[in-house]
Amino acid sequence: MRKIKIKKMIKEAYVDASKGDCDVFAVFDFDETIAITDASVHVIDVKSGKRKRSFTPDEYAVKFGTGEEVLADTEQFDYSEFDDVDPDTTQTTEVFEILKNVVECGVTAAAILTARGADARDGIKDFLSKLNVDLQVIDAVSSSSPAAKSEKFRGYARQFNPSTMHFYEDSDPNRKAVEDMVRKSPEFEGITVFIHNVKQGKKQSAGHVSVTYEPQQEPENSVLKEAREKTADLILETLTDTDVRRIEGIARREIREFLRQNLEGKVTAFVQKELKGKDNEKVIRSIAAKVIVDLYRALWVKRSFWEQDIK
Repeated sequence: MRKIKIKKMIKEAYVDASKGDCDVFAVFDFDETIAITDASVHVIDVKSGKRKRSFTPDEYAVKFGTGEEVLADTEQFDYSEFDDVDPDTTQTTEVFEILKNVVECGVTAAAILTARGADARDGIKDFLSKLNVDLQVIDAVSSSSPAAKSEKFRGYARQFNPSTMHFYEDSDPNRKAVEDMVRKSPEFEGITVFIHNVKQGKKQSAGHVSVTYEPQQEPENSVLKEAREKTADLILETLTDTDVRRIEGIARREIREFLRQNLEGKVTAFVQKELKGKDNEKVIRSIAAKVIVDLYRALWVKRSFWEQDIK
């Protein structure tokens, strides 16, 4: 009972730690996820350079991402239509609205992770900027291999170390690669990852996954296990109620100090960043002026009370 009580007390101390903050990092695919384009992947003959067949991004992901179809030795892909983003033929999707909400937490709260080539990065950045979405992290892996995206996703966990990550992707193999990688990678210990199934820019009703790191359990030594349990029982038996209260007090102080040291700096930096700029300063000054005006008005209306007290 004492162990349960202490665990409950620690849980209650942490329950509001992440409420309302932006400790989230969201990763979005570009094509068929936040944007629909008319660009196609072409298969051309190596010798003649002639186009043999073409695929939409969705068709390409299904056929070649799953290994359903492979190129002949005399063929190669032509991704040239994906080197840029044409704003006249590119439409945003409902998942794009999710991206806009995430970016309100800051320009490093999200990333675009696309299989397009490196030349497409500037085009994507310009396209988003025209829609008032400014992002610092736009990565083009120049590969249709699911491993390319999963490794990049692992890098985001190392770099940003959020408590929660989201992955919005239309490719089944890419989602599966990220899911498998998260389960096996210690970098994701303590991070909850939500993997979202998207098709043609819309979240699907099924296929979403919540996944965390699952460390491999070493076979437990039965002798050591019994020894630990007996030791724990002996310690609990010798603890008096006063000892338990002292332990609870120490735990509370340590938890509060930990939260103060770790959260105070983050909160301060976030507030300073959000309030930076003349517009916010004007709002704050306006609020302060209104408070002072209301204060004087209240004092004047109730002057008969405080005048008499002063006299």
